[in-house]
Amino acid sequence: KLNKHGMPERSMWVQAAIVSVIILFISFGGNAAGQFYTILMDMMNVSSSAPYLFLIGAYPFFKMKKGIDRPFVFIEGKKRVWAVTIVVWLVVAIGIVFTCIEPLFTGDYATSFWTAIGPVAFGIIAWVYYSYQERKSVAVVDEEE
Repeated sequence: KLNKHGMPERSMWVQAAIVSVIILFISFGGNAAGQFYTILMDMMNVSSSAPYLFLIGAYPFFKMKKGIDRPFVFIEGKKRVWAVTIVVWLVVAIGIVFTCIEPLFTGDYATSFWTAIGPVAFGIIAWVYYSYQERKSVAVVDEEE
């Protein structure tokens, strides 16, 4: 439900409460809390970097489009565009993979597992919740008509 400013106020307060509890847990929780913080930061790194792979991969196809006004062109030529795209995509992908497997080198299997699976699991949960809310809002609109 949106407030007068068009913001989902209740959801934002719930989010703020959850984040506050997590911060308190990390601050006063000892070693387990430190481990939890490490997992959260690694998951954040992976989940914030992964969308860039799609943007990087789309770049050569954007460059191929005709009829777009481009006042500034940084990379000329199809081969250079593809070469730069491949190199940059590989650097980001290897960084993501290394973030996931690096804890394995120290025997920290839980961090490695949650770093890789956490963003996927949270993405699925968000998608299911969004789909549920979308169907629920359509049902409410149908009842009003």
